[in-house]
Amino acid sequence: QNPFGSKEPGRIWARVGEIITAALQTENFEVDARRCRERTMLLLDYYKKQDFPSLRRFGTERLYAQKEDLLHEVLELEAERGLLVSAEGAKYQDEERQTRTVDELNLPEQDKPNITQMLSAEAEEEHEQMSELSAAPTAKRPCQCCCQTYSEILSFLEKRSEAEQRLREE
Repeated sequence: QNPFGSKEPGRIWARVGEIITAALQTENFEVDARRCRERTMLLLDYYKKQDFPSLRRFGTERLYAQKEDLLHEVLELEAERGLLVSAEGAKYQDEERQTRTVDELNLPEQDKPNITQMLSAEAEEEHEQMSELSAAPTAKRPCQCCCQTYSEILSFLEKRSEAEQRLREE
């Protein structure tokens, strides 16, 4: 079950806490819903910021790899919720896009945005970033397996956050 996409996330976090408590029963360690949610969010923030020393603070390389895999799965669950929420907001975005298009059509020719110029600037910026990455030492280069997906998810979440902020302001 996905606590990020549920109507009752508290109940699901409580269930996760119960499972962790049962697993750590020999150590007399109890985890409640709040503690579970906050710790997960903290680890997820470290993972999103790519603060890998904080994630590696305790444990072996094998444990770190497991932790990274689990955090990636949690990030995907959070992104699924974002996709569900964005589907609800799609109607609003379609209306906004239509309004913007109509406004641009009504602009005089010199005031219209130059789309081809924007696209070439974005492509040039992307090329510069790639050349910087190729010049960087191997340790600083992101892996291609999950970092590309991670950056796409992160940019999606940032765009969604900005859209929600604009919606709240209106």
